Amino acid sequence: MVKKILAAGWVGLGLAQTAAWADVKLPAILSHNMVVQAGKTVPVWGTADAGETVTVTLAGQTQAATADANGKWMVKFSPVPPGNLGEMTVAGNNTLAVKNILAGSVWVCSGQSNMQFGMSTAHNAATELPRAQYPKMRLFTVANAIAFKPKTDCGGRWVECTPETAKGFSAVAYFFGRELHIASGQPVGLIHASWGGTPAQSWVSLDGLDKDNALKDAYGDPFRNTMETMPQLKEKYVRETLPNYEEQVKKWQEDAKKAKDEGRNPPRRPSNPAPLTKVPERPCSITA
Repeated sequence: MVKKILAAGWVGLGLAQTAAWADVKLPAILSHNMVVQAGKTVPVWGTADAGETVTVTLAGQTQAATADANGKWMVKFSPVPPGNLGEMTVAGNNTLAVKNILAGSVWVCSGQSNMQFGMSTAHNAATELPRAQYPKMRLFTVANAIAFKPKTDCGGRWVECTPETAKGFSAVAYFFGRELHIASGQPVGLIHASWGGTPAQSWVSLDGLDKDNALKDAYGDPFRNTMETMPQLKEKYVRETLPNYEEQVKKWQEDAKKAKDEGRNPPRRPSNPAPLTKVPERPCSITA
């Protein structure tokens, strides 16, 4: 569905995994208010009971698929022109209706803090936000998540662009999408997936790092070694690091109170030594 990329840094869009299937389900990216890529084959996918037949109707087309042994299914629709597609129905053991769908250009907007920078903090936010009323421009912010393996879903939802929804959206993505929308007169979908301060290797898979000898030596092999020793490292974290941090916080609270009582600035709170699985700067760790 996504055919184009606008990047201000490094690109990554990950999707989150669901373990058990029952009713037909769709990933968050396929939801109310979504935009699909016009002029290209439109894939629709999701989960259901293994062996369940799923029938999908979109833009006057109907396609059916059977969920595989893992409960996964996908159908593909012929290209559609830009415009209003209305509603999509997905029927199996249950029926889902996805409403207010548009076809246009869909862009993934990813990177670091320069892409994450929000509209509400833009220098001209006071004049620009009240004007951000574009019902045919849709915004999707991918919730930041850490995972060492690819996922099949993500947190987030599509919303129409309004002064309220644009407030927390990426300023770079918004201004880019707005200019494109005005110039083309066609719907635009913006998928914002960025994380300030993350290095390139956090967005790259282990297989990707292994394809370059220098990257494999610098990041791939150390990451693989970390994963192999993770149980011991976690045990050490719980046994030594966390209790030590708690003692540091306790002492900081006492020092901060004393400083306040004496009219001095309190000392800085100790940094939280996050568990190894919760560090976005590690290689192969970012899904969104």
